[in-house]
Amino acid sequence: MLSVVVCVLLLTSLLLMGCTQSTNEIKLYAGAGLKKPMDVVIKKFEKKSGISVVPNYGPSGGLYVQIKKGQPCDVYFAADWKYIELLKKGGKITEAWKFLKDYEVLVISKTGEKKEIKSHEDLTREG
Repeated sequence: MLSVVVCVLLLTSLLLMGCTQSTNEIKLYAGAGLKKPMDVVIKKFEKKSGISVVPNYGPSGGLYVQIKKGQPCDVYFAADWKYIELLKKGGKITEAWKFLKDYEVLVISKTGEKKEIKSHEDLTREG
């Protein structure tokens, strides 16, 4: 479900960006974890719009540094909002949208069950 939401938002963002581009190319920076859904959306977007998308996947912090140092980027999907705030302060972005929330998730294996781990507080116990 999350990848569908991201894909729809990406497609919308790319369409809007594509309408204002003087070239037929969009430079997209996105977290490496988004590669699979982004590749699917990019392929569909390019076919529908005729606009080429050049993705750059990597860690949000690494992508932030590239943008800060002047690498051209049209659309940036950061995993951490702090990079967006830093780019705003540096005058590197014109608009930003926050559309996802972070959730803490604890997955307990059968081994963890045997150690009676039931919450994140249990992870700090001895043993």
